Amino acid sequence: YFKSVEEDISPTNQIQVEIDNEKVNEYKGDGLIISTSTGSTAYSMAAGGPIVHPSIDAMIINPICPMSLASRPIVIPNSSKVIVKPVKKSKGEIKLWGDGKKCMTIKATYFCEIKKGKSPCKIIKFKKGTNYYNTLIKKLDWKGDLSLKNPKI
Repeated sequence: YFKSVEEDISPTNQIQVEIDNEKVNEYKGDGLIISTSTGSTAYSMAAGGPIVHPSIDAMIINPICPMSLASRPIVIPNSSKVIVKPVKKSKGEIKLWGDGKKCMTIKATYFCEIKKGKSPCKIIKFKKGTNYYNTLIKKLDWKGDLSLKNPKI
């Protein structure tokens, strides 16, 4: 995820996003989360992003507390190339955090390119695991199938 370099006052970020060599938006707000469909139920969901089924090959671009109501999360094919860079009108630096990685600073003349890796991530799948929707029902405290519950009359 991306955040401003200034630490004194928690300034607003201005982040430009290009998708497949086309400028799409300049996000102004607290930051920007880019996740896969597998990661959609983590920080992105907590910031108001969509839940995307893991069998859908997608990336989610989700603004954190945007200053415009028009700045909405967007789901794009995971074959897309995403370029993220600071808007030059701002101080020109943003910070980049990645899962399990140290923070990096992206200066005004730099950019970050995000694209699908060449080799897939290996994930352990247990034989007796519950299905995806049962996991969502349990973890998010959804109601699920009410016919399976013992009603108290």
